[in-house]
Amino acid sequence: MNEQRNFFIIFFLVFAAFWGYEYFFPHPAPIEHAQAAVTAPAVPVAPVLDEKAIAVPKDVALREGSRVAIDTPSFAGSINLKGARFDDIVLKKYKESVEPRSSNVDLLNPENTEKPFYVEFTWVSVSNDQKSFVTFPSEKTEWTADRETLTAEHPLKLTWKSPEGVIFERHISVDQDQMFTVKEIIRNTKTQEIQTFPKGRIIRVGDMAAADSKILHEGVVGYLGGKLQEINYADIEDVPAFDIASKGGWLGITDKYWMAALAVTDNTPVTAKVQHFKTPRKTYMTELSGANMTVASGSEASFTYQFIAGAKVVNLLDKYENEYQISNLDIAVDFGWLYFLTKPMYHVLTFLKNLIGNFALAILALTVIVKAVMFPLVRKSSSSMSGMKKLQPELERIKALYPDDAAKRNQAIMEVYKQHKINPAGGCLPLLIQMPVFFALYKVLFISIEMRHAPFWGWISDMSAPDPTTVFNLFGLIPWDPPTFLMIGIWPMIMGFTMWLQQRMTPQPTADPAMGKMMAFLPVFLTYFMSSFPAGLVIYWAWSNMLTIIQQLVLSRTKKA
Repeated sequence: MNEQRNFFIIFFLVFAAFWGYEYFFPHPAPIEHAQAAVTAPAVPVAPVLDEKAIAVPKDVALREGSRVAIDTPSFAGSINLKGARFDDIVLKKYKESVEPRSSNVDLLNPENTEKPFYVEFTWVSVSNDQKSFVTFPSEKTEWTADRETLTAEHPLKLTWKSPEGVIFERHISVDQDQMFTVKEIIRNTKTQEIQTFPKGRIIRVGDMAAADSKILHEGVVGYLGGKLQEINYADIEDVPAFDIASKGGWLGITDKYWMAALAVTDNTPVTAKVQHFKTPRKTYMTELSGANMTVASGSEASFTYQFIAGAKVVNLLDKYENEYQISNLDIAVDFGWLYFLTKPMYHVLTFLKNLIGNFALAILALTVIVKAVMFPLVRKSSSSMSGMKKLQPELERIKALYPDDAAKRNQAIMEVYKQHKINPAGGCLPLLIQMPVFFALYKVLFISIEMRHAPFWGWISDMSAPDPTTVFNLFGLIPWDPPTFLMIGIWPMIMGFTMWLQQRMTPQPTADPAMGKMMAFLPVFLTYFMSSFPAGLVIYWAWSNMLTIIQQLVLSRTKKA
């Protein structure tokens, strides 16, 4: 039995498992149908889309009908008074690209644009009694506003009276960051009671399934029924509709960096629904409905939503979680299944960024800290691997002595280990402990919005994008734009070289030629594989390799001394 070969097989299997788990096995869709005492009746409401409609530019769509402007430190945009929809939100603090004249990120867009994405609220009737019939507001309802602009200092009140005289009000306020508060009020002026429930919807139109990520979650996300709910766009299409009853929670649609979600405070009974339509464009819809209400004659009822829109900034989500009693809002950021490591590591990274004032330096500093903490394990691993290498001649002699008796061979090998006080797993266990930390740091860098458009030195103007250089045009000296698969830049090559150098300096615990060839090919493979990854991740890995080389030099001198 070749212990060294098996060690490397285990190492690479675990490496592949950690690397590929989230790529090949995305989070499953929660297809359960929760049973609860408070469940609003299903009301299939598909968005009204004209099959003959042609998408218009957003500026043209915004000129149609009346609107109330939104102007806060974080948002620009407007609310469409037809249907009282949130269908125009622009993020003031984020640009589409690193170009100085780049436009700000468009989060929400009207229904008749190329990429519709909007939020709307309504009331739904429960009773079939014609005497208590009430016309409820719809997507065509024209609301009246009490002001022209919604700001953080000046909330907005929208009003509409039904033909039966029932008054509907919508009170909207917004903070300095990314939270709207929407309070729905119904005032019953009829002589009969009204049975109803509130409903909030987030609707996105377009073929989003084609862009589903295999490395992080994009699509529907929420915390309902006491657990995280994640469904990518393709799964929504496979499971056309499902609902979950919950006490409190939130539900929305997320991208890598952006999110729109509706939330209610903890212990508020709600029913969540996710649906997919083809009308005629693919449409994805999430709903969050309140419990059934009976509004007596001459009385009123209300329901309050929190509407979160914008960038998924962890500290801000934590703040909202505490301020509004919205459980687990931070898991909207896809920290992955190593959450217990990735979130603390994220906080350390942002602390360093705030302390140093530069995200690139924070990455380098955090890598140094991780390497320093792991150094005792590395030293133990190196010592064990060196000891294993010295014992190779003796182990080969034992194998030759007992070629057909595995029991005696293994017993003799264990005696050698015991005599020299070497633990055969001593080189494996420390590395296995390091791997979750490595992948947690990798995940943090991949999902952190702080890395988006963050510059590094030289030619890297955006660490969330791949290295823009390539060896195939001599790093820009030849006026030729190679295809994407040939974009192997300077930093991926630095990473590959440092990995090769690290291998040359590390004690080789195996004499297996096949394993040696595989190890020699690994830097070449990863140079190509990582070339399409965000430059910040490649820089981190190259820097980590450099620190490992320094560690190896220190360990070598320590052994000689």
